[in-house]
This record gives sequence, structure tokens and C-alpha cells, in this order.
Amino acid sequence: MDVFVECAEETGALAFQMLTESIIEDLHAGRLIERVREYIDIDIPLFYISIKPHRSTQKIEMRDLVSIIEATEDGIKVSIDDETYAPYLLPLLWEKYGDKVHQIERNRLEINGVTEDELMAIPIEDIKMKEIDDILNHIIFHVIPIGFRVIRNISEGDEIRYIASENSITDEMVEKVKKIVAKPPKELSLRREDILKPSKKTYVASYKESYV
Repeated sequence: MDVFVECAEETGALAFQMLTESIIEDLHAGRLIERVREYIDIDIPLFYISIKPHRSTQKIEMRDLVSIIEATEDGIKVSIDDETYAPYLLPLLWEKYGDKVHQIERNRLEINGVTEDELMAIPIEDIKMKEIDDILNHIIFHVIPIGFRVIRNISEGDEIRYIASENSITDEMVEKVKKIVAKPPKELSLRREDILKPSKKTYVASYKESYV
């Protein structure tokens, strides 16, 4: 996974790079991402971020997420083994079976009139993609600087792209950014060790308060 940040003020660019890497690390999302690219124009002001995800994720099936506790003629009792997927799995089951689904505990369900084979046969290919998209959007909206409330989605293909600003976003601003990011990203000459020197810590904090 690569994180590229471009800004006229390189210390600020490194601060955003460190922030982005920290959020990704906290979410254990590095495996989901191929590349992150950010561009900051302090004068406009304008912030651009794009994430290119890895889409070659392992396919999952219903049996990877749940196990059968009990099966009777009336239905089945199910344990959600991977709670990561509970927010995606429950709406799927409610949509399909309606009031036949009862959440008897936080991670346990009772589904009336349904067999184990019927449950396991439900296709859930898009659940993994929804989980990934939610994680990526979480990263993006935690990196966008506070106060940049005007946001435009300019995603293309499988790459998620956003522009944010304190002011209205014009088509000219969008075209300017597209031209800049069409070129290969520039590597920073500064490194994490440089910005974390004792004499630099106060500067990093003041920058983050202003732009993050």
C-alpha cells in the first residue's frame, strides 16, 4: 500500500500522510488498499483524496459468517460468528424473511420456517464489497480537514475520489485537480523521523489544528 500526499508545504504534506497511515492502521485496512493519493492547495483552499482499493478479496459464503446452533421443524437458531458482518447480514435476512427473523441475542438469531440449506444458499457476494466501501469512506471522511464542508464526489471506475473545500467547488477547480493527479505523484523528501524531532512537534500540532 502506498500513500502519496502533495502540498506546497511539505511538512504539512507529511503530517497528512502520517494521519492517513494512522487511520488505515487503526482500521487494519492496509490489505484493502492499493494506493491513496492526496493533494492540498492551501491558498484556494482545496483538498483532494483518492483511494484505489484492492478488489481481489477472498470470496465469502454464508457458512463463513454464521453457524447453526439448533435446527428443528419450525426453523433454525443461528449464531453470527463474525460480528464484523452483522450490520450487513441482518438487513439482508430481514429483507428476505421479514418477521420470520428474531434477534434473540446480540449475535444470535431465530429464523422460523427456514432450513439450514436454504440459509446457506443465500448469495452474499456484495456483503464483502459493502464492508470494504464503508471502511474506505470512513477513512476518507476522517482525513478530509475539519471545516471543509463542501464535498464533491468525482469517483471514476473502481477508484474513490473526493474534492473538499471551505468554499464552493467549481468545475475549473475539478479540472485543475484532475490535471495535477493525472501526473505521477511526487515523493516527499521529508520522512517521519524529521517531523517527529522534538523541535518540530509544536509545528505539527499547530498545523493539524489548522487544517485537519
